[in-house]
Amino acid sequence: MRYNCALLLCLILLLCSNCTSAQLFKIKFLGEVADITPDKSEWTIRLTTPIDVVGAEFKSKQSGSGKNIFIVSSGINTINIATDDTCKVLYSLSKAPEDINVGDIAEVFGYYMGNNKNKSNLMHYISINNYNNYIKNNNLVLSDFGLSKWGIDNKGNFGMEADLKGMNTPNDQPPRIIDITPDQQSPQGIDSAVTWFAKAFDPDNDPIYYQFWLRGPRTGEEWQIVQDWGTSNTWTWNAGKMDEGSSSIRVWIADGNNADYNNRDDSKEYKGYQIRSETIPSSKTEAVKGPTSSSSTNSNLPPSLVDLASDVFSPQSTGTTINWRATATDPENDPIYYKFWLRGSGTGGYWQAVQDWSTNSAWPWKTDEKDIGSSDVRVGTRDGNHADLENMDDFKESYDYEIIEGSNQPPSIVSLTPNLQGPQAVGSVVNWITAATDPENDPLYYKFWLNGPRTSGNWQMVQDWSTSSTWSWKIQDSDMGSSSVRVWVRDGKHAGTLDTDSFKEYNDYQIKSKELAQLNVQVTNDVYSENDRHLYYCQEGKYISFKNRIYLIGPDLGKVKSVKYVLHESFQENPAPDSEERANNFEMWIMTWGRFPIKALITTTNGQKFEKDYEFSFKSKVEEAQRRGIPMVRSCEG
Repeated sequence: MRYNCALLLCLILLLCSNCTSAQLFKIKFLGEVADITPDKSEWTIRLTTPIDVVGAEFKSKQSGSGKNIFIVSSGINTINIATDDTCKVLYSLSKAPEDINVGDIAEVFGYYMGNNKNKSNLMHYISINNYNNYIKNNNLVLSDFGLSKWGIDNKGNFGMEADLKGMNTPNDQPPRIIDITPDQQSPQGIDSAVTWFAKAFDPDNDPIYYQFWLRGPRTGEEWQIVQDWGTSNTWTWNAGKMDEGSSSIRVWIADGNNADYNNRDDSKEYKGYQIRSETIPSSKTEAVKGPTSSSSTNSNLPPSLVDLASDVFSPQSTGTTINWRATATDPENDPIYYKFWLRGSGTGGYWQAVQDWSTNSAWPWKTDEKDIGSSDVRVGTRDGNHADLENMDDFKESYDYEIIEGSNQPPSIVSLTPNLQGPQAVGSVVNWITAATDPENDPLYYKFWLNGPRTSGNWQMVQDWSTSSTWSWKIQDSDMGSSSVRVWVRDGKHAGTLDTDSFKEYNDYQIKSKELAQLNVQVTNDVYSENDRHLYYCQEGKYISFKNRIYLIGPDLGKVKSVKYVLHESFQENPAPDSEERANNFEMWIMTWGRFPIKALITTTNGQKFEKDYEFSFKSKVEEAQRRGIPMVRSCEG
């Protein structure tokens, strides 16, 4: 069967008549081979039917017009450039010219480049004179000339595509990338060779082209192509001293039927690959011979970073304070020092130190308009036994934190009030109620704090962030005294979880002990104690006096603070002192005879006052002591 090329082009246009957006695609020309003329290193192939595409006039390498004449180089299946002052045309055959016979249907891919006055746009402009050298460069180069794209792959083969007046390739789907992975895990030392693998698929099984990029210390933190478009899905990074630090690797993919040369159908990045100056054992899956750890004689081990996290998720609006916190460990529990960096629009795209070495593992990022966009955060650690101030023992990075323009206003607190006015007693429940407003009626989050006897005079969080604007304070014995209550509020669009948009305090709220309805203690007496088992007496004339112990007993003894005993009026010249010795049952000793009433004035630990009456006598106590054989000792002193 013979194919008329003009008819084929009409068919392509017809298939694309319902397409809505311009896409580039390859055009295949089919034609019957009329004759083949090999001449030294060139082959002339003439098709029966002339080829005509977008009005381009094809010319042979020598001279003259011949729309159905192609001159190809021997040994390769690419057709030489035919040129004049107005256009360039590239061709590619489906098979080598020596394999084509008269009568075959030749598959020829043609491409019209446009006016060469635009040659300044060429990434690599090729003239006839350096054409052969260009092939040897093994580069894939696509350049845009008006309606057309052309290129050479890394095997020296031409690739042609064209935009036929804004028509689409029917039903062609772009490729998609699945992953990009290194053959050795980060970190690696300088002089390492790290091979990167890109995994992708194309729904139409089109050939996939790959382009690899690098951004890091070597490239001045700018994205730079390190392997241009080609069919290889791998790139080997021979890391050197210039790569020391953190780098990112990107791969672009395209199938040639969708995105143009300067764009991609899909892409993926691997961020934060570390290259370090020290020797690091290989992490390849194959067995590694030799030592598996550093040969350093320093037995002290460096710290390692576990985590770097922010207290609020991305994105956040300008004006928000974002608290970054690092978590690190040190095998010897050495003090750990931290340093924070920021890279983003606010730093011109370069890493910039924002908090110098200190033992503070947190950094508050107070964002503003210059931070709008995507930023990365890095933290470094050292323990002072390994890296110096210009280096670090370990580091971790967090990427792509978005800051957006913020017109949102923060909330403010109107009041903080208790439902019960102070003072209150132990056992009470006091509800603290917050009233706050937000200009945009955003959901509000509240956090409550207490400062008082229970917290040893320090602010202590008693209810973490929640949407509840109240806190119930269940008062305990440890709260007795004066306390202050504080509330924080935030709407999640400004301050982070370690800070607040607004706060309010209520000071000097008084707590007293719970009132006792009764005090279960009694006054009693005895003529000796277990600490001194003697019966002291003094006889003067017909009167005999005995030394008596007056004290308290009962289950509420622990609630007593002090006791004052009011004795008979005969003791007024020598009144009894207050007793505060709970360990001795608030005892008092007197030398006396006879019987009389005693009143005990008791003060409790919560300040309450109680009176206890007691009818004092000791005759039965003396008789009981004598029956028990308690020895009597005469003592008339004092």
